Amino acid sequence: MSVTLSELSKQWLALSQPYRPSAFWFWNDGLNPEDLRNTVAEMARVGIREFLIHPVHGMEIEYLSAEYFDRLRLALGLADEFGLKVWIYDEFGWPSGNAGGLLLRDHPEHKGWYLAFTKDEHGNVTARPTQSDMILDNTMGAPWAKSEAGYVDTLSEDAMRCFIELTHERILRECGELFHRVVVGFFTDEPTAMVPEWKVGHPGPWTAIGMPWTPALPSLFKERFGYDIESRYTELAGENPGQTKRDYWALVKDMHAGAYHGQIGKWCRDHGVKYTGHLGEDLPIMHVRFAGSVYQCLRHMDEPGIDYLSSWTEPDDRFIEMTLIPSAARHAGKNRVYCEAYGISALDIRLGDIMKRYQMFGLYGVNDIALMGFHHSISGVRKQTYWPPIFTTTAWWEFYPEFRDACARSVSLSSLGTPQSRYAILYPQNQLEQVNLFNDFDTPHDPASEAMAALARAIYSAGETFEFVFPEILHEGRVEGGRIVFPHAQYDAILAPSDLSFFDESMRELDRLASEGGRLYRGQISNVADSISSKIPSWTDKVDIESDGGYRVYRFAYPDGELLAIRNVTGEPIKLRLSPSAPCSQWNPLSGEIAACSDKMSVSVEPHGTEYIAFCESAMVNSTARGSVHLRPLDAQWMASGESLNTARLAQVEFLHDELGWIPAIDSSISSTGHKPSGIPQVFEGYTRIRMRAKFECAGIPDKLGIVFEADHLEALWLNGHAIDLTKSEPLQVWDTSCRWVDIRERASDGENRVEGVLSYEEFETRVSSQAFFVNHPMPSCDVCLSGDFRLTGSALVTGHGSAHVLPADFSADGWGEYGGILDVECSVALDALIAGQICGLMVEPVSDDCIELLVDGVSCGRRISAPYTFDLFDLEPGQHSIKLRVSGTTANILGTPSPWGISAVSWMIS
Repeated sequence: MSVTLSELSKQWLALSQPYRPSAFWFWNDGLNPEDLRNTVAEMARVGIREFLIHPVHGMEIEYLSAEYFDRLRLALGLADEFGLKVWIYDEFGWPSGNAGGLLLRDHPEHKGWYLAFTKDEHGNVTARPTQSDMILDNTMGAPWAKSEAGYVDTLSEDAMRCFIELTHERILRECGELFHRVVVGFFTDEPTAMVPEWKVGHPGPWTAIGMPWTPALPSLFKERFGYDIESRYTELAGENPGQTKRDYWALVKDMHAGAYHGQIGKWCRDHGVKYTGHLGEDLPIMHVRFAGSVYQCLRHMDEPGIDYLSSWTEPDDRFIEMTLIPSAARHAGKNRVYCEAYGISALDIRLGDIMKRYQMFGLYGVNDIALMGFHHSISGVRKQTYWPPIFTTTAWWEFYPEFRDACARSVSLSSLGTPQSRYAILYPQNQLEQVNLFNDFDTPHDPASEAMAALARAIYSAGETFEFVFPEILHEGRVEGGRIVFPHAQYDAILAPSDLSFFDESMRELDRLASEGGRLYRGQISNVADSISSKIPSWTDKVDIESDGGYRVYRFAYPDGELLAIRNVTGEPIKLRLSPSAPCSQWNPLSGEIAACSDKMSVSVEPHGTEYIAFCESAMVNSTARGSVHLRPLDAQWMASGESLNTARLAQVEFLHDELGWIPAIDSSISSTGHKPSGIPQVFEGYTRIRMRAKFECAGIPDKLGIVFEADHLEALWLNGHAIDLTKSEPLQVWDTSCRWVDIRERASDGENRVEGVLSYEEFETRVSSQAFFVNHPMPSCDVCLSGDFRLTGSALVTGHGSAHVLPADFSADGWGEYGGILDVECSVALDALIAGQICGLMVEPVSDDCIELLVDGVSCGRRISAPYTFDLFDLEPGQHSIKLRVSGTTANILGTPSPWGISAVSWMIS
């Protein structure tokens, strides 16, 4: 699709819609049909364009059973009814390949192998074909799961045909015409060429000492290369083992890429759907050890994919992977790169933070982004299984449409243009293949990756960006007009420093390009870095940039101009002083505004924010010049009150063990979610009923006070020795739709209160354990909480719903630390005629990047999800006015460790 900047300026919102976020929808409970309908209807209401059905830990309906297909047909039918599209995750849990345990249960002959290497004290290496008995996440974590050990043989075409028959073929048959109308494609997750065994306390799966193997390998090797490999297995382990290891990887790369990705990709295209997913994590050494060749695997995908775990804002520890996957996609002629985004993120993740990362993804070429966290349920142990909830239970959910459009506009700017990278790094596949298996890396990094990172830093420091070019496509390059041109990309130069080792045929292709006049950098990395730094940045003909902090410039060509994206890569605000050499315009994805630029301008860029500047042959249709403003503090007393009931965790939670007596609760977190100390200790593994006790303190009895709990996880409750009738509870969504609220005010007393109860769980909830990801398996937390119209001051509940503040105000420290809703912060101000005539807007400075809506005299002036929190105002008359800020909290408030939130300052914007 060729779009001009001029056309985009007229239809920015419409043209950006294909880049709206999609969502992982985790199927992790009983899948009540009414709940399915409500979820799809809500996705449609807020503009989710596609969702991915991911059966995962906690799903009570057996995977691929008749009942499961009933639910799948229902979900597809609902998507059809509401106008949504669907991706289907091809597994239960991960890694893909075991079909939830069915494949190895019925076809043990397809169990995978690997070469296990050992070294004795004398340095003697041995290698033997071995079958792994690891219990993976794709066979556990549900009532019906049987925890089958091992993994499928992904080097075997027969084994992978069996997987396709059990999953893809059956889903097609069961869903019929709905499949063709609704399904976009299949997502595959972390398939691997081997699953070696390892022990807790030793290197994990990505650094375990093993190499892919299958029973057919020796004969295929002999047929292809003319010599026997079985007597040479030990040569595969050491430093620079040479041709044997080169031949070995040539075969394994073809076998794994062809058997797994080749067959699935072909099946998908034969049936009119797409193929996406990602490999077994995205570090280069991981790709080689567990997939062979990143390019050979990903070229079979219609949308090559990447996994972006956690929520780090800038990927300086991962910029190789963030560039590597889009580079493979681009050279394979694919224009979309799928991203499984934000797994294992902290619960205090905010929409503004997500949007800034979304912008970052787009700048690197990742442009089909699926949010991880649309949970069907987060009850019981489901809170502990990796992903933060990003759906209706979050405080900021009503702000999702603003987030959706800001993200889409951002990514459209970088996706509708053509990225202009000055340099390409030749991917050192040879060196990655030859690495010594017994190298004891502290992390799964290796010298080749460190060398590539050094090159990347040098390129960024010089004001440029880069992509990768791969040995498999080097022969496609040619030189035109001094540039090295490939079918889908072109560069000023290729970097192949002598510090890295490359295949002989790659060196011959480089010699050919050099003979044709292509520019190559082939010296040592330090010399290459010096040469790069001596070049004037390629964008200086457009604009001169001065800054007081770190930034990067990304260039995107359009038919009628060029877009520069200037990104603040620091955690602090920076000032940019821009001197453009031609007329340009500023594009603001947050508001959708396009503003004409002056000859010189100063721009403040928020931490990890991006400034978009377009140079176009014609003026932008909706560009408007803005005058300067100054700020005047709005001095007032603000009142804070919750729009929903406040919540608070019980104190001194303990559990009664049959043999050990009362045991204190623990921090139940298994990741960065930061749960409170209300977790059930692991000694209760296998328990289905657990007695608990706790305390809370009242400084006066609130007008409304109750206990909120999960319907399926609280069997009985006592307060101060009195039984609480749970049959009188009523639904109240706090963190999950299963939550209920029961009134305890009549049994509560001023001062200390004692709570006792009986918790109830299905056995699998206290036995969720594998030998891969859930080595230290999660346990449920005691999700019995206070809820009412109180504030929590210190350790005591205080009567009264509102609180007075003079800014700055941190609400997490003033009674709202565990609140899970939107807080109203209000004041009344009197304006005289002079100041009323000068006010053009309002600026809010929140404590953190929270969502805020401004209402003046009851009329909304808009919503903001990230800085700058500026609001245009209608003409204000002299006199008294009410100002209300609706401020969202985060999921962490009730489920995890509370994070600071509040309002630092509010100022009038004076023209």
